[in-house]
Amino acid sequence: MLLHRIQWVLQGISVYPRWRCWRNENIMLHQSDDTDNKDGWVKSDHKMSPDAVLMDQYKVYVDLFKFYVDCALKATTWFYAITGSILTYYFSHEHKPSQLLPYSLVLPIVLSVGFAIIFLTGRTHLKDMGVKLDHIRGELKLPGTPHIQFLMLFLTLCGTLYICVGLAITVLLIHDLFKLH
Repeated sequence: MLLHRIQWVLQGISVYPRWRCWRNENIMLHQSDDTDNKDGWVKSDHKMSPDAVLMDQYKVYVDLFKFYVDCALKATTWFYAITGSILTYYFSHEHKPSQLLPYSLVLPIVLSVGFAIIFLTGRTHLKDMGVKLDHIRGELKLPGTPHIQFLMLFLTLCGTLYICVGLAITVLLIHDLFKLH
């Protein structure tokens, strides 16, 4: 069920089927009431209604939310692929004496710290997006908003895991450095 919801979010299909008709890929095209405007472009003196402006803001926030989910999933996958590869190499060559082998653990440590900072900071900034989406939803009387709480939970869990992985690899690095001396 959770995987199905993630796929919905990434595809731009909401839990509410009515949202599909609101998604307009051509945001620059707003149909005008002008009869002489045959090509569909809005004239420069055209005034948009406040609801249209709010709907455009809502679309931008939803697209931004989908981008954040996509980036978080890709970054997490990339991190664990790189870290797993380095740790596999490290443990397969651990029995061979080498002074440079422990330094191969520096990259996963740096990535862990960097991603932990980015994810935990991003979680705090995501609260603002939730407030804005709730305001727009209330003004336009929309049935719901994207599940911001899912992404907040995902960022919190991943940020915590990055800290744990970084600490574990740091302990391993320090242990190996003292073992060499």
